[in-house]
This record gives sequence, C-alpha cells and structure tokens, in this order.
Amino acid sequence: AKSQVSQIEVQFREEERLGAMREVDEAEAVKEFGPDLLIAAIGAIDKGDSTFRVIHDGTHDVMVNPRIRARDQHRYPGAGELKRVNQLSVGQGVVFGLTGDVSRAHRLPRVMRREWGLQACQLRPGRVWLNEVGTFGVGSAGYHWAREAAGLSRAVLSLMFRDWLFQLLYSDDFAWMASGSTAHENLLLAVYFLVVMGVPLAWRKFRGGLAIDWVGYWSDLNLRLVGISEPRAAWLIRWADRILVEGTVPMGDFTSVLGRWGFALGAVELLRPFLGPLYAWASAVPSHAVLPLPVMVRLVVLFLKRMLKAGFRSMPCGDGAELVPEAFRADAKAEGEVVCLGGWELGPEGDTASARWFSETLTRDSAPWVFEAGEPFRVIAALELLATLCCVVAFSPEEGGACVGSLTISGTTDNLGNKAVVSRLMTTKYPLVAVLMELAAQLLQRGLALNLHWAPRLQNMEADSLSNSDYRG
Repeated sequence: AKSQVSQIEVQFREEERLGAMREVDEAEAVKEFGPDLLIAAIGAIDKGDSTFRVIHDGTHDVMVNPRIRARDQHRYPGAGELKRVNQLSVGQGVVFGLTGDVSRAHRLPRVMRREWGLQACQLRPGRVWLNEVGTFGVGSAGYHWAREAAGLSRAVLSLMFRDWLFQLLYSDDFAWMASGSTAHENLLLAVYFLVVMGVPLAWRKFRGGLAIDWVGYWSDLNLRLVGISEPRAAWLIRWADRILVEGTVPMGDFTSVLGRWGFALGAVELLRPFLGPLYAWASAVPSHAVLPLPVMVRLVVLFLKRMLKAGFRSMPCGDGAELVPEAFRADAKAEGEVVCLGGWELGPEGDTASARWFSETLTRDSAPWVFEAGEPFRVIAALELLATLCCVVAFSPEEGGACVGSLTISGTTDNLGNKAVVSRLMTTKYPLVAVLMELAAQLLQRGLALNLHWAPRLQNMEADSLSNSDYRG
C-alpha cells in the first residue's frame, strides 16, 4: 500500500505541474472552503504500465455525485452510425480511416475555484490535494468534456467545407473517414486543428488505413463491412469458455458482461435476438447471487461462442437503399381454438391468382406452445411473426447473398409491434423471443437481411383471407 501511495503521489506531482491539482495545508483548505471541503476516498486501477488511474470516490460519504444534476444528455455514435457512414461512401472511391484518442480528456475542463473543495483528497495527514479540473469518479466530468468536445468537433467539420469527411467521437475516441483527392490532407488538418487548440492527443494510440478498429468495432471501409474487433471477440469467447466450464456465474459479473455483449452485437445484428433469453434471466434473479447456468442460457452462450469462433463477427452495410421490392405478405388468426397462419408471395405483378401461397392450421397437437397461456390470442404477436418466418422459409432463396446480410428481402405484416421487433432484432418476451431467434437463424443460413413493413389490416386482406382459410383469391 505504501508503494502504491508513493506512485500515486508521483502522478499527483505531475498533475500539479500541469496545473490540474494543487497541494495545500489542511488548515488553509478548511479556512478557504469551510463546510465545502469534502475529503473523499480515492482508488487506483492498475493500467499495466506501472501507472495507475486514480478514481475519486464522489459518491460515498462525501455524497457529491448524488447532488449533481446534468442539464441535458448527450448521445454517442455506435455501430449504427458507423454503418451509415459506410453506406454513404458508395461511389466515393477509396475511403481512408484514422482513429485517435485524447489523453486525459476528463481532466481538461476547468472547475471554478470555489468548488475545488468538493473534489479534495488526502495521501498524508495534514496535507490536502485539490482537483482544479474534472475528475474521474465525479459525475459531471464526462458531461463537461462532452460539451467541450462538441465545440471542437463542430469546428473541425467547419474547416472541411464540402469535402467528404465524417467524424465520429465516442467519449474521447475519435474516428475520421475521408475520401477524394484531398482525403489525407483533410485527415491531417483535423488532427492539426486539435493540436493547435491545445487538445493533448495520445499519439501511441493513433492508427489508420483502409480498415479501422474503433471502440471495439471493426470496419473495412472499402468492402463496407462493420463488425466486432478481433480483441473484443476474443475476450467474449474467453468469457463464454470460462462460464461454460465452471457451470456457474456470479450474476453481477454476468450482468456486466451482458452489457458488453449488447454493445458488441450492435454491429452483428442477426446475433442480437439470442441475447433476449440472457436479459430475461438476468432481470429475474438476484443480482448478488452465484447461480448455475440454466439449459437455455448454456445453449445461447454456446451458440454465440461458436459463431464468433467460426469467424462470424462482421456484416455488410449495404448501400442504404430504403426501397426494396416487396416479396411477401403474412397474417395470423387466433380466435378461440382456431389458430391459422397465412402468407403469399408477391410476384412482379402482385397477382394472387398466380402467386405461391400457404395456409396452415395449428392445433394443440402440432403446436402446444400456442395454448400454454390459455387463449391463443394472448400470443398473437408470436403467431404473426411465425407467419412472417414461414414466408421467409417458403419464398426466399436458400442461398441468398454471398455473405450474411448482403441481400435484403422485404415483407409486410399488419402487426405494428412486430415491425419494431424485427427492426431492433430484440425482445425478451416469450414465446415471441423464440420465434425471433429462429427467424434470425433462417436469415443467417440464407445470407439475408429482412425489412419488415407494416400495413393496416384493410391493406392486407389477401393474407387475412388465407388466415381465415378463404382461398377464393
């Protein structure tokens, strides 16, 4: 502990040299700040390079964080924004990317002198260290850095005029993507401007090329692929291996890692539905327990691990075209004991007389899960999605795209909730989640992506007739 305190003191001296901290006599601090002198506990996280990240505990005892109220929220870009940039690069020629990191980003915003006492700590009796800038562990530090970074980012973009350059910023991690004859000059100009404005950049973390790794995502900017970075995928595989071997998991650890899975699979959307059972289990058990893995959870974790090990960690972004020819329409009926699914394939003319179609009646013997909740209408959303799934199986090619998601098909349902479920590819509701998982598996097998649209029931009468066993059309 003494060695750690000594190393932290060395870092504090460096912070003092940079004008970020100040060491004063405790009596002087009490005289200046009075009751606003709150000496908090500090923690140190080993960064692996003989230095520590000092965490100021602004939550416990001093109760600074519970009193902070952010004026508004800020949003960070993720896999969706990265995919959109790739879509907009169609026809732009070669795209070059650059990623970089801001050093000590949360330590850049200044704090008013009268509030220094709220961020005080001690290493030795009689002496007090005061933070003059934003501090790790104090809730407002990230908020104020985001406000500073927003101004800097807008200024960078204003320098580019009409040149094709995109800039993404997640916390303190920048990603720039540029194309055209001045691409390299524009990337250098963006970095040069930040240097001129005094932003300390972590040069050892800068990377560039035709493919980039950024906040755990990987993107090939010219093949227009977005996925999980190799180190992030390897970490998730190791975690899955460990809990599958041990057979039990601390729920606190499980919940934390589940957040990482959710973030990572934002880039590999067709694997996202398989997180539904994991979220449902995590929300239903005590967060402090150590529990054996249920069979369903084991199967899902094993499946996700095998998919990542097989190299499925990226998907094509497509060209962003919103208009895809409609391929099918589906509907379902659940009235009393009568449960029926129907769907038909739209040809070039949309003529029902020459279309392929199906109508299938479900019974307690063929589909007992439909009747588990009592009345079948209670699972109508799952039945409507099952009709959509049947359309995918019946009417889409078994070998669609060269890689998963490279070919998009479009369908229609009159269930508005299912449109949202397929758009997000996420639900925790049973049995809807089981049908969604099977739909994702069929799309994976066929190399397809699905756009599911909503139409009012009166515009879906042909499929409605099939679900009522009316074949006259």
